[in-house]
Amino acid sequence: MASSLDKCILLFSLLLMIVSTTGFKSDESHSQAKEVLGIFDRTVEIINSLEGAIDLTVHCKSKDDDLGFHTLQPGQSYQFHFRPELFATTLYFCSFAWPGDPSLHKYDVYDQKRDFCHFCSWQIHKTNLCRFKEGSGYTDCYPYNKSLKKEGNE
Repeated sequence: MASSLDKCILLFSLLLMIVSTTGFKSDESHSQAKEVLGIFDRTVEIINSLEGAIDLTVHCKSKDDDLGFHTLQPGQSYQFHFRPELFATTLYFCSFAWPGDPSLHKYDVYDQKRDFCHFCSWQIHKTNLCRFKEGSGYTDCYPYNKSLKKEGNE
């Protein structure tokens, strides 16, 4: 008799086989198949909301991808897109720096175990960052994970 784990693996394998062999005729049917499998693309948006109308330098990475440095003028945003891992291990973290502050501020802007948003929008402030929450705006605010001295500053 097969265990419940074996049955789940068999069912998942059959579903993958059906989806992969089906000829998708439209983007809509492709999106529906991705929805069934739970593999949606994600977007993270970073918005420069620093007080004092100053530029923000953003550097985002995952364990596999370095997205480089981006300088955002006041009110400007930067977005990146990715597909999360099947086993909930996707993590993107960013560092934030601005003129007049000797610290490098860091935060995990997407943690697959924590975040269930498909479009994760963050406003960056000097003391914290705030994530958009459907229906209430940018109300979920968090302190930075770490604030380290920038290299070259004593």
